Amino acid sequence: MWTRWAGCLVALAVGSTGVTVASAATLEEIRKAGRLHVAVYHEHAPFSDDGKGIDVDVAKALAEKLGLVAEVKAYPDADSIDGDLRNIIWRGHPLWRERLADVMMHVPVDPHVIQKNEQVLIFAPYFRERLVVARNKVRIPNLPTLQIFSSEKIGVQVETLEDRYLVSSFGGLLRDNVVHFGTPLQATAALVKDEVSAVMGRQTMIEAGGGNL
Repeated sequence: MWTRWAGCLVALAVGSTGVTVASAATLEEIRKAGRLHVAVYHEHAPFSDDGKGIDVDVAKALAEKLGLVAEVKAYPDADSIDGDLRNIIWRGHPLWRERLADVMMHVPVDPHVIQKNEQVLIFAPYFRERLVVARNKVRIPNLPTLQIFSSEKIGVQVETLEDRYLVSSFGGLLRDNVVHFGTPLQATAALVKDEVSAVMGRQTMIEAGGGNL
């Protein structure tokens, strides 16, 4: 099954509000410093993991286009994208005591997110994501709908859009067969071990775990 998922953007701070750890820098100040401080998510393969990934490469290309050196740093995610933007871009986290990032990668294209976060400028989409299901074709030869998972187990990363979708589909009919994992990689490993009949997740994440399949 293929379901369209929001693309991703770059978020650039345009100002600061309230108490800040560090003030958001203007583009002129960034150019003068010669460095672009870019935030990526921690342990978020294939986009960013151990200093490598799609988002890291895009960040470096962006800095190079501006004639700057990229300083890429990975941050843990908060409970919501609003919290990530607040902690990393425009206000800062009270415990981190470090310079705010100038740019943040992997921000979803969502009018609601844009409307709620006036302190940042969200722009420049660079990819479109989709939700997919990888399945054991022996146990599930065909997949016309998700209703098969009322009797077959499906793995999913916990606290994601796909997780919420699965547990609420068909009036909660699938809930008891939804198996939660910390990462898509763990979910695909469980599929190989025949612990689940399928996994659902974002295409890039499932493909990143393709070595398990």
